[in-house]
Amino acid sequence: GLFSAEEQINIGNSLRSDLTQAGISFNHDIAFQFFLKNVQDNLRVVMTTSTSNPQLWEWSTRYPSMLNCINVMWLPHWDNNQLIHVSKYHLQGIGDMPPKDID
Repeated sequence: GLFSAEEQINIGNSLRSDLTQAGISFNHDIAFQFFLKNVQDNLRVVMTTSTSNPQLWEWSTRYPSMLNCINVMWLPHWDNNQLIHVSKYHLQGIGDMPPKDID
């Protein structure tokens, strides 16, 4: 798996107070499931590509849910300055992302 047994225990231990606040009795299996549920609920992926990229159409054929189960924002051609400005604006709304990572 992605995490070793020791890492899963450390993750579970770090969530002990969150579980208590949620009214859930603590054990390592429940804590790790709580962690996974939070990741699933909060995971966001940003993918940028050009519509003229032939690989986009190959991916959408191979993985239909890539376009069927996501929010797609089709944007006209922007120069690099516009892209950087807009991406920084939207990334600032992510509460856990430090400003140095946005730049």
